[in-house]
Amino acid sequence: MRFSVCAPNWNEMPHLRDMFLESLSQQTFKGFEVIIVDGGSDDGWLDAVHGYELRLNIRWVVDRRKNIGYIRNVAAKHAVGDIMLQTSTDIAFEPDLLERLDREFRMRPDLVALGGKTVPVGRGAGALSKLAYFGFDSLRGFFTSRFLPLKWRKFRPAGNFLAMYRSLFWELGGYPEVRINEDGLFGYSVDDYVRETGLRASFSLSYGVKHNVKRWEKSGLKGLLFYMYVLANFFPVLEPVLKPLEEKRAEQFSTRSDLVVEAE
Repeated sequence: MRFSVCAPNWNEMPHLRDMFLESLSQQTFKGFEVIIVDGGSDDGWLDAVHGYELRLNIRWVVDRRKNIGYIRNVAAKHAVGDIMLQTSTDIAFEPDLLERLDREFRMRPDLVALGGKTVPVGRGAGALSKLAYFGFDSLRGFFTSRFLPLKWRKFRPAGNFLAMYRSLFWELGGYPEVRINEDGLFGYSVDDYVRETGLRASFSLSYGVKHNVKRWEKSGLKGLLFYMYVLANFFPVLEPVLKPLEEKRAEQFSTRSDLVVEAE
């Protein structure tokens, strides 16, 4: 098995069906499995999964613990693919994404982890949300640029797109089991590894997913403020200012039960 596509789920119908599973069923590359970790959804999500079982190699788990880092690790523990793609169920892939990823990792033997951009779609995908996502992703790309000295590089993947070797993921201990910012914090471990080995972790705007940005539908500017804590991942000097914001967002995140499960 080449890829394991891992995703938490919480009441994401119809995005789970019409975006996530449908786009995976159209992949030109077929050597992959899908692992969904659900947090106790009550929206008929399992009917959607059953509807794709003849078209996709799907496994699912249910776990009700409200901890995004923990839930992503649950999915990773069930993965068997050489490369994991950690993502979410309210996203869609381009049909050739896995084929291109396979080619990228084969052509770049020094590449151990790859992050990709998020393109907002849906009713919340206005100019502000598109600008915000582009801005954050541009920072992620800049800080993995080859022209930066190795000691200054920072790999800060987003939760919607992280492709990396499964063996390395566990060598680094998996995601920190926190309620929010597990992706950014995990990047620190990747940084240490690539500095020690001279291997590469990259963030590329050439790869990405479409994300239904529900949070932006009514919130507008507040949607941007929700994610401002991410800046501390790049600029530690801002952490004292942004830490209270991160903690507040973690409380909001956990009340949504966004990512959770009790294995069946």
